[in-house]
Amino acid sequence: MNTINSVQACALEKLASATRTLIQQVVETDADTNDINAIIAGINQINERLQALPKGRRVAHYDLALAKTHTNHTLPYSPVCGPYNPIAPPVDMHYDAQAQQVIGKVRCGLPYEGPKHMVHGAVIAAIYDQLLALASACLG
Repeated sequence: MNTINSVQACALEKLASATRTLIQQVVETDADTNDINAIIAGINQINERLQALPKGRRVAHYDLALAKTHTNHTLPYSPVCGPYNPIAPPVDMHYDAQAQQVIGKVRCGLPYEGPKHMVHGAVIAAIYDQLLALASACLG
C-alpha cells in the first residue's frame, strides 16, 4: 500500500464532499428531461475519466491508532462516517479525552430521508453504531 500525503488526503475529502453534494442535488432536482440527459452525459464523462485513473486505496481501511486524534479517519472509507466515501453522511466525530466520550455532529440532507423531513432510522442506527464502536476503541 502506498502512503498518502496531506495534500492528496485533502483532495480526496473534497472529492467525496463534492460527490455528496452531487447526490444531494440529484435527489432534490425537478429538472426537465433535456437537462437531466445533459447532466448524465457530463457525469458519464467524469466516470470515464475516473475509470482511466490508477486504482487502490492509499490509506488503511481501518487504523485504530487514529481513533483518539483523528476519529473520522479511523475508518476513512466507512459508508457511515468515512471522509473519503461520498455516500457517508457528513458526520464529524471527535474524541474528547477529558470527558472520555466521542462526540458526533451531522446534518443529514434528503439523500438520507426516510419519512418526509426525517432521517431514515437505519441511517440513525448506523451513526449510533459507529459512535459506539469508536467510543469503545477510544476507551479501550
